[in-house]
Formats: sequence, C-alpha cells, structure tokens
Amino acid sequence: MFRNKKVYSYLLKSLGVILFLIIISKINFSKLLKILYNYEIVFPLVITILLLIFSYYLKALRWKIICQGYSINISNSKSFVLFLIGTFLGFTTPGRVGELFRANYISENRNSFQNSLVTVISDRAFDLLSLLILAIFSSFFLESKYHFLKDFFVLKENMTFQIIIFSVLMASIIALLLVNKKNSFLKKIKHKIVGLLTNFKAIKVSFNQLMLMLIYTLLSLIIGYGLFYYLAISIGVKIDFLEILSISILVSFIQLIPVSILGIGTRDITLIYFFHLQGLSTELAVSLSFLVLIANLIATTPGMILFLSYRKKST
Repeated sequence: MFRNKKVYSYLLKSLGVILFLIIISKINFSKLLKILYNYEIVFPLVITILLLIFSYYLKALRWKIICQGYSINISNSKSFVLFLIGTFLGFTTPGRVGELFRANYISENRNSFQNSLVTVISDRAFDLLSLLILAIFSSFFLESKYHFLKDFFVLKENMTFQIIIFSVLMASIIALLLVNKKNSFLKKIKHKIVGLLTNFKAIKVSFNQLMLMLIYTLLSLIIGYGLFYYLAISIGVKIDFLEILSISILVSFIQLIPVSILGIGTRDITLIYFFHLQGLSTELAVSLSFLVLIANLIATTPGMILFLSYRKKST
C-alpha cells in the first residue's frame, strides 16, 4: 500500500515536469536568452524578492493572531521564523503540504496537535478562500474577453492546446487510479476531520483581531500580484493591468493542483495559453514563469537555511 502511494505521488509530481519538457522542446532558446540576459531585470527581481519576504512577515502576523485564538502563545519573531520554514517546505511540495511543519513544531511545545494543525489550516483557509473568490472573478473577466472556457478543449494547430489536452488526459488517468483504490485512508481520517471541525469552532478572536487578519491578507495579496505585474512589465509584457492580474490569479489557483513541484510546468502552460491569446510569444511566457520561480526560490531561501538549522539541532 505504502509503495503504491509513493508510485502515485511520483506520477503526479512528474506531470508538471513532463509538461515543462514538452514546452522546452518547442521554444526558441535564442529568443528566451535574449529576454533573460538583460541587466535591467536585476533591480525588479531584487525588489520582488524583498517584498515577497515582507509579505511573508504580514502572513506570519496573521497566523500569530490565529494561534492566540487557540491560546497558543508565540512571538512575532518565532511566528516569522516558522512561517519562513513552512513557506519553503510548502513551496517545494505538491499542494503546499509542507506548510504543516508549523503545526508539528508548535505541537512539540506542549500544545495539542489538533489545535496546532487547525491554526495552520485556518491560516491557509484565509489564502485559499481569497484565492478562490479572486479566481472566480478572474475567470469571468477573462471569459468575457477571450471566451477561453468555451474553446478550452478545441484542438488547433498549436502546441499549447496539444499540451493542455495531454495534461488533462494524464491527470484524469492518475485520478481514476487513485479513486479506484481502497478508500481505507478516507475512513481513517474521517474521525480526525470531525475533530478538526470541532476545533475550528473553538477559536476566540475579537473583531479588531479579525480586521487585522483581513488587512494582513489584503496587503499580502496586493504585494504578491502587484509584483507579478511588475516582473511582467520589466521584461516587456504588454498586457493591461487587469488582464495580467487575472492571469496571475489563475496561475496561482492552478498551481494548487498537486501535479508539480515549484509550479514547474503548470505555471508555464497557463501563462503560455493566455499569452498566446494576446499574440505574445511562448518565450515571453516562459521567461516570466522563470523569473517568478527564481524570485520565489530566493525569497524562500531563508526558510531553507532555518529549516536546515532546525534539523541540525534536532539530530
């Protein structure tokens, strides 16, 4: 059973890599390097990295408030450190499951694991709910302009559509394999889910604290998607602000599908699809995807260093 789960996990993770390899085989490397080998990109990239780290701090403050709601005391600095580690682990794992590290850490300090887990789930729920709402509005906006949902599965003489169809088929096959397996795992976690739902109701936050959480969430969203636009215009992407904002939101939403690591493949194909609708090149889309990847990797490097330090102390 465990071996089968590992096989399915590898199959899911490989989908994004396969997508990326197909994309790489189709692009013009000279055009790609011409876009990326530009010293003017350095400054926007540095600003993006710094502001991304600042957005992590805002989210760490939000998580601290949630922890206080469950009588878990944690300092600003400790919440920031744990959030950086969780972000690094989440960024490098499908579905961002690595972020559960935060729950494991605070449960080691005489806090119940269920309460610790609920703080992380509640924190992620803020982001996911916000992303879901924004993704719905973004889909309607882009559909009204491009009718992309109507034509999504139409096969044309275009490698973008071929890759999309291929990815959907692969995902469907893997999903069917998973669904047809024994549902013993679901039965095992059913009781735990009921317990978690009970714990959700136990949170105690004031109206002012709730407003602070909403403000931190809003500011982090503005920073994150604003930086996506900033990187886009820095490499010469000529798309209206609302369009690139909507595209970046859908990119974030699609990256939640646990078929890739670091968003490799899924982020690229989404950008390529919408860039082609604008008449922009595949190379420009891959360049933007690469810069977003680099910015996130460097921004999560402090979390990697802190995690390695934590592991060293634990051994």
